[in-house]
Amino acid sequence: MFLKAYLGQVRANAKFLKKQPVTLRVPPAYYMYEVFGPNLSSFYRSGIEVAEFVRQQLGINQRPAHLLDLGCGVGRITFPLAQLLDPAVKVYGCDIHAGMINWCSQQATDGNLEFRHQPSLTTLPFTDHHFGSVVVLSIITHTSAADVAPFLAEIHRVTSSRGLVLLTTQGDTFVDRLLDHERKAYMKDGYYYRTIGPRGDRFYSSYHSRACIDQLIEDRFEVVSYKAGTVGAVRPAQDVYVLRRVG
Repeated sequence: MFLKAYLGQVRANAKFLKKQPVTLRVPPAYYMYEVFGPNLSSFYRSGIEVAEFVRQQLGINQRPAHLLDLGCGVGRITFPLAQLLDPAVKVYGCDIHAGMINWCSQQATDGNLEFRHQPSLTTLPFTDHHFGSVVVLSIITHTSAADVAPFLAEIHRVTSSRGLVLLTTQGDTFVDRLLDHERKAYMKDGYYYRTIGPRGDRFYSSYHSRACIDQLIEDRFEVVSYKAGTVGAVRPAQDVYVLRRVG
């Protein structure tokens, strides 16, 4: 699957690279495919667009504090975020994939950017209340039923008092992707975990209704804003929550 997708984009990617500065960070092809897809132009353009979306949603330049891009992969959003924000805002990228974190750490970065390896899905390598903003884009969507509550508890732990979390999920809009029996289970329970592949893998796909998310974040976060997802929309297309830490 990867090889076919990669070969299908060789010409388009070569054409794109000819117009770019030699300093452009080009991740290993397989890493890029795993976190996004094989097209370089879309990879970079979407990264910049989503970084700007994050900045606007969280109002980061108005509230300078450390920011965490959780599940950063190869830094598609992390690198442009660090360039968009005030240098006073320290940006951290964190991921369970050691190879991707090693690649990110080897790239030329500004002083306000740092990458850390996450040892497990439910353990973050940071002290309590370290971040004023936490970005969790399309991560809950690949988290297991056993891990989602402790994962949210860890996010709560590392977020500062009244800090903001930008979270995306797959809710009601996306249930047409499910098989009939899966859809029925989702409609009954408000969630469904499609356990294809290992936990955290992009093929491990989870779905959560608004009511389910409200229950999961109870006593930890309050919803500042919510926007239901739109299939095929400009990224991020998933349900978008801006949460504020309580407690």
